Amino acid sequence: DITQLCCLPALAAEMLVLHVAGTTVACCAQHAAIDAALCALRPNVRALEARERQQVVNRVMLMMIPAAMTILSALFLSGSREAFADHQSRWAQLSSEHAVSAGEWAGRVMLGFNLYELVLYAVYGKEIAFWIHHLVAIGITAQWLVLRTGTFYGCIALLVEGTTPCLVGTRIMKENGWTHEPSYKAFVSIFWVMW
Repeated sequence: DITQLCCLPALAAEMLVLHVAGTTVACCAQHAAIDAALCALRPNVRALEARERQQVVNRVMLMMIPAAMTILSALFLSGSREAFADHQSRWAQLSSEHAVSAGEWAGRVMLGFNLYELVLYAVYGKEIAFWIHHLVAIGITAQWLVLRTGTFYGCIALLVEGTTPCLVGTRIMKENGWTHEPSYKAFVSIFWVMW
């Protein structure tokens, strides 16, 4: 039936919205906790203007959340029967106790994290290219999560998020003049291999 393929059942749609909203709120709460911790532990961070301080906190977030998306995607793709199941099998799972796979959680985290970053952009300002990038990612991820048909390909695409901690790490090291350190060279190497 075509209606089954076009929209989630009501309970699944409500759970999707709750999961994404919860992930967004959790990201915002984590951001606030990291901000408070950095301000308490590092006087130089506390002295920064609000936008610069937000960027420091967001870099810490970028070291953690994309890594979680990568791990969830890798778990889904590594031997999971769900990774190779057709969409009708996943629809059948909606009534089971395992309705949401690790791959679908990777998408939910991706969607929630993108919404969290859009909140930061709205509050602190950001160039239009960043807005477009995140809105496109939200549109693609939302389609995969609502239709439950692109999880395998979405998880393959999310594996590239594993490069984000390396990219952020190399950027921080470069800004602090640590480009001759062995750890910098290791981060750059890992980044390029993963990418």
